[in-house]
Amino acid sequence: VDANGIMTEQNLDGDPLNDARYLQHFCDLGTRAWRMTGLIHDQLTKGAPPTLDQVAAWQGDDLSVFALDLLPPLLAQQATLCPNAADDANADICDALETLAAWDKRQTLDSVGATLFNTWLTHVVHRILKQRIAPLVLGVVGGFLYNLGARDVVAWLTGRAPAPALDWFDDPKTADVKEGFGHHASAALTETLAQLRERFGVEPQSTWTWRKVHELRIDHIVFGDLTEGPYEMDSGPNSINASEYSGTEANGAVRKFPLTATSGAIFRFCVELAGDETRGVNVLAGGQGGHVAGAHWMTQLDKWLAHGNYPTALLRADVEAAAQETMAFPAGGR
Repeated sequence: VDANGIMTEQNLDGDPLNDARYLQHFCDLGTRAWRMTGLIHDQLTKGAPPTLDQVAAWQGDDLSVFALDLLPPLLAQQATLCPNAADDANADICDALETLAAWDKRQTLDSVGATLFNTWLTHVVHRILKQRIAPLVLGVVGGFLYNLGARDVVAWLTGRAPAPALDWFDDPKTADVKEGFGHHASAALTETLAQLRERFGVEPQSTWTWRKVHELRIDHIVFGDLTEGPYEMDSGPNSINASEYSGTEANGAVRKFPLTATSGAIFRFCVELAGDETRGVNVLAGGQGGHVAGAHWMTQLDKWLAHGNYPTALLRADVEAAAQETMAFPAGGR
């Protein structure tokens, strides 16, 4: 399994979190490969290899891998953070923790848990990093630091990586107090609910769905008026169906809404190698044609967003039979 992973031996053991430091911030953290390996293993234990349709469906998997490790320690503080659900001052916190406790860790469009968790995770990482990293640096490389910071928080918290030289949970500005993860987790939850209240106003938490804060924009690299979107976007960071976004603004402040995806699967392709019966499926995050006035500009985007696909014509006869138009390129490029 490979999912834009690091090209060293760090992730070959299948655990993306047990190394002292992660050396390739341009690579995926290893969570996607870990999740895909688990899905394949579970299917093989049933006595049959995965089918083409299964693998194509897995490309849209939206499980929040970091939630597996980070939700339990947050929920363990539920009694402290929510001593009285009837108290109006605690209502938002109690409702949020109740939602997160019941959340299936899936980042679907209608998931409130995805909104709460991903916003909270951004605040947790930002709180920890800003204690030692200047706002200017956070603003310039916030996208990289968000992912690496989230990865390191999980590694430190679960004890799966060697202890860092610095205690990143402890605020160096408060010499008389030693902060831990619990301090940042609870404070980040308060910050999360304040940000969401600012976004949603008096709307009940049940309306704070992921589709309302997480989006996709396809920016044209030359002409801004040809930018497509925004579109409602499911999934999120560190899932197989990756939808990464920076955790900071340009000034180093914590990320504001909307959470606009800046990376993801441009092209989804699956092929089943079976001799003469070889078949495949594919879909583009756009269209087959790159000209805005053409007949195939962005024609596949709706199906891509819905995790659908098209049969892939692999044999020459099938390609010619499926062709709707052709383009000829004379020798010499004239």
